[in-house]
Amino acid sequence: MAYKSESITEEIFILHYHGEKFEKFFKKENKGSSNETVKKLLSTASKRGTGNLGFPEFILTDLLSPENVIVIECKKDKKFHKCEDEKHAKAVTDYAVDGAIHYGAALSANFNVIAIGISGTNPTDLLVSHYYFKKGDAEPKELDGYSQLRSPEDYSQVFRQDEEIIAKHEEELAIFARDLHKKLHADAKLGEKEKPLFVSAVLIALQSSMFRSGYKGAESGLELAENLYSSVESVFAGIQITEDKRRAIMQPYGFLKTRTEFTAAVNGAGEVNTLLKDLIYLIHENVIPHIKTMPSFDILGNFYGEFLRYTGGDKQGLGIVLTPRHITNLMAELAGVNKNSTVLDICGGTLGFLIAAKILMIADAAGDVEKINEIKTKQLIGIEQQPEMYALATANLFLRGVNSNNFYLGNCFTLEEEIKKHKPNTGIINPPYSLEGYEERELKFVKYMMDQLEENGTGVAIVPIACAVGSDSLIVQERQALLDNHTLEAVISLPDETFNDVGIVACIMVFTAKKKHSEDYETWFGYWKNDGFEKVKHLGRVDRRGVWPDIKKKWLSDFRNRRVIPGQSVKKVVTAGDEWCAEAYMETDYSTMLKKEDFIEQMRKFSIFKALSADEGVEEGE
Repeated sequence: MAYKSESITEEIFILHYHGEKFEKFFKKENKGSSNETVKKLLSTASKRGTGNLGFPEFILTDLLSPENVIVIECKKDKKFHKCEDEKHAKAVTDYAVDGAIHYGAALSANFNVIAIGISGTNPTDLLVSHYYFKKGDAEPKELDGYSQLRSPEDYSQVFRQDEEIIAKHEEELAIFARDLHKKLHADAKLGEKEKPLFVSAVLIALQSSMFRSGYKGAESGLELAENLYSSVESVFAGIQITEDKRRAIMQPYGFLKTRTEFTAAVNGAGEVNTLLKDLIYLIHENVIPHIKTMPSFDILGNFYGEFLRYTGGDKQGLGIVLTPRHITNLMAELAGVNKNSTVLDICGGTLGFLIAAKILMIADAAGDVEKINEIKTKQLIGIEQQPEMYALATANLFLRGVNSNNFYLGNCFTLEEEIKKHKPNTGIINPPYSLEGYEERELKFVKYMMDQLEENGTGVAIVPIACAVGSDSLIVQERQALLDNHTLEAVISLPDETFNDVGIVACIMVFTAKKKHSEDYETWFGYWKNDGFEKVKHLGRVDRRGVWPDIKKKWLSDFRNRRVIPGQSVKKVVTAGDEWCAEAYMETDYSTMLKKEDFIEQMRKFSIFKALSADEGVEEGE
């Protein structure tokens, strides 16, 4: 009888499920599950507390990541949506939200779970509540802003934005990238520019069902190489870009058809050459699953960065210093990106900043399909000068479903007219580092970006600390030019190892556009040296302890509220000739820095040193 009483509400959800094409993302099961782990966890989860088997109305399993599930409980009467009486003995059986959370808690031992309670019989006037359990959580957190049934993409994003889940995928990709690099270098003899382009070509070609189903049956390496190139060409022919752009994109991929390691009939050992087929298969199996499961992760940029780590830096590569993903996302949040932002990156690279901004913007659009389409087609503006990197970044946009019409190939300083027609109100940039000559210094890029933004727009730049503390006349002039036209809101000192592989100590600068910096304005300086990341062999810096989300939350709160905290932040009136960093002005918080055990340890070391010095006859004062 219970099933029939809720059948109207259940039918509303089923119509939503099919109307939004959930079947492309999630497998739906009613009143049961074919998953043995799910059945085991729910074997004693009866809502009546009898210790018998219990199932929610619906269980949705993520097709790409089966460790992610959605449970749904329905009630016909909205007064039974959520129980407010904590002592109610039958809350779990009588109320939609309480029942969903009950099942979510049971499944969270082995799964990441979204628990949804739905009540009502009018599709336009439902009560809908969402809660999220990360695997292992005893209690869920309510999902803010999720007050109606959402699209499958929105539910996927809840899982994909979980930092711990992303970190797991990130480590898996880093390990695969290391192994793939060895094969591309030793077996395929690919150069530094060609390795990331090859990965992007395969990922693009695999979006074609014809190539995906046929590459294993290719009769020769030459045939497969030509099919790979033509599949990439076909994909780009199907998107709305100019013919000039299409030619510019395809030119760097020409090596695919001519690389003898791919096209030769036999390999060096005299065997049938299957190198290209083997490489495509490896990427198909190990990378494609991550494309949809990690929408906030710059996968192609990650491969580019990983490849550089194994060649000792960017000596022959594409000339880009990639910003770590967690810093990229942090900068997008510092910029206050939302659904109404039009975001500009004049030094695009792999477009990691635009990818990070897109995720925040779509989340803020809260399921508004029309607005999401506008974000993807009109509100993300990028520029890249190098053809190889432009091709790589265009592939990145394609894989993310973003229109590349607003991505320009060329020198940003010659594209002012094209930029301003988009009326960008947010800029995020990682300019080229350490380039010789005044014309290409980092702060010149920062000022040019700020000059393109609408009045009161926000610009965020990550630059070498020398730009903030350097005292040579050119740097002071550049800082003065910025202050003459824009307001310096904040400068943040980052961990010394942020750019671990290239040895650059960096800071983040935040400006408000087209407002001259007042002489008495207090700029906020943050000392953000501990992001919780640790160096791990073969993986670089990773958040092994899972502390980054909490650290980021605190940092952003301090920044937005301009808090002054000894040892962490300070406000100071500065001029172009002053140092722009917290270290120069910050009060030391001795209460947290000096501990009794630290003092004892230092005294112990000093005593040992003195004893050894006396034994060796070292005189004081030497």
